Formats: sequence, C-alpha cells, structure tokens
Amino acid sequence: MKIILFLIQLIVGAIGISTWIFGCCMMFYVVWSLNTITNIQSFSIGDSLITNGQLIFGIILSTVGLLIIYSSWKKNLHTLRLCIFLTVLSISMEIGTFISLKVANVSISNIVDQGWKEMNNQSKNFIQKELKCCGLTGLSEFASKLDPIDQSCYYQRQMETDSKYKFSSSSLSSYEPYRTGCKQKLIDWLRKQRKIFIISTCLLLAIQVILSIILMLILLKLLQQQNEQLEHEQRFKRQSNIMMIIDDENESPSSPSSTSTTPSSLIFGNKQQKILLQDI
Repeated sequence: MKIILFLIQLIVGAIGISTWIFGCCMMFYVVWSLNTITNIQSFSIGDSLITNGQLIFGIILSTVGLLIIYSSWKKNLHTLRLCIFLTVLSISMEIGTFISLKVANVSISNIVDQGWKEMNNQSKNFIQKELKCCGLTGLSEFASKLDPIDQSCYYQRQMETDSKYKFSSSSLSSYEPYRTGCKQKLIDWLRKQRKIFIISTCLLLAIQVILSIILMLILLKLLQQQNEQLEHEQRFKRQSNIMMIIDDENESPSSPSSTSTTPSSLIFGNKQQKILLQDI
C-alpha cells in the first residue's frame, strides 16, 4: 500500500512539474512577443485577445503546477482546495473558449488574422522563412510601410553563366522576394494539424480531470482523518473528565453516617464505577 501511495505521489508531482513548465513557457512567450512597441500598445489597449488569453492561462497553469508540487509532498487542506479550484477554473476556461468560438462562428481565417496582428516581428520572420512566403497577404502589405522588408522574405536564386573559355564557368546569385502571402499557407498548415490539436487538447483536459479527481480524493481523506482526530480528542477529554469526577468522589471527606460501609454499598460503588468506565 505504501508503494502505491508513493507512486501516486510521484505521478502527481510529475504532472505538477510538467504543468508548471508549460505555464512558464506560455508566459515567457507572451513576454517575448511583447518585445515590439506596437504589441505593447495593443496589449495596453486590450485588443490583443489571444495574447491576453495566453497570459491568463499561463499564470493559472504555472500557479496550479506549483500548488500540485507542494501538495504532492506536504498535504494541506487550504492548498488542496485552492489547487482544485484553479484546476476546475482552467478546465472551464478551455471548454468555454471552444464553446464561444463555436457559437461566434469564428473561422480559422479570423484566428490567423488576429494572431498575425498580435505576433511580433521575430515570429513573423520565422514563419516567412519556414513557409516561404512574405507578409500575410503578399508584397502589397509592405507598399504603405516605410520599414524595410526582412531578409526572410527573399530566396536565393542561382544563375549560371558561361565565360568565354569553355573549361571554366562562374555562377551568380540573386535574391528575389516571395510573391505569395502567408495567410493561405498558415490556414492549410492549421487544417493539416487539426487532428494533433484536438488530440493534445483532449489529453490536456483528461489529465486535468484525472488530477482534479485525485486531489479531491486526497482532500476527502484528509478531512476524514481530521474528523477522526477531532473525535479522538473529544473522546479523550470526556474520559479525562469522567476520571477526574471519579477521583474527586473517592477523595472527598465522607460523613460519619457514610463511613459505615456495608458490603452492599461497596458492591454498588464498584458497579457504578464499572458502569462509568463502560460508558467511556
């Protein structure tokens, strides 16, 4: 039994550590994405819905992870209650987000537009380099901007030219920009990764539900132990009070009429003490 409890503690601790790391990574990405002035202004105004949601969810997950790690080794009623509350809150937030997206009929295109708006330049450059695209809609996006186009929008093109000598050749390279935008490529990539997103989200919800059930069972066990300890203390106090009453009756000065004890009175007194001790 002790081995099983120790394994449960290890599993709960591992879940807590992974939850804390995941929450810290989300918060670190949000702080890193606010590196540009535009994102900071939009964040202060309140237009960055995805960034705000990531920040709140990251704070909740990191806090839950720390509480799980603490509760897995040092069981405390208040810590367990707070951990269960935050876990249920995160589950309700995830389910509420999916329901609201479904009710509002938000498409993948809207999510891509909002995400690209809140994304910092480093993330955009990485996407442009990996997907071989430029901007969200193409080169026309940079027509009204004074900022230079990043190098990730260009690809190197090799041009071979023969010299006047047949046995030697030289190659020239030129850089040309990508003509297509990243919006459609991002939409296609998200549609291809839809199954992975659904499976990972379901696994996260399942882990959170199982974790909340385990924490509830631990909380119920601690409450039961606390109630048993209180009952034991009350029983001990009642026993001590009864023994004090019996000692006071034995040590109290007796009157002359009561000094003459008969065998019947001794028997009655012994029976009374036996009854009192049996009531304990």
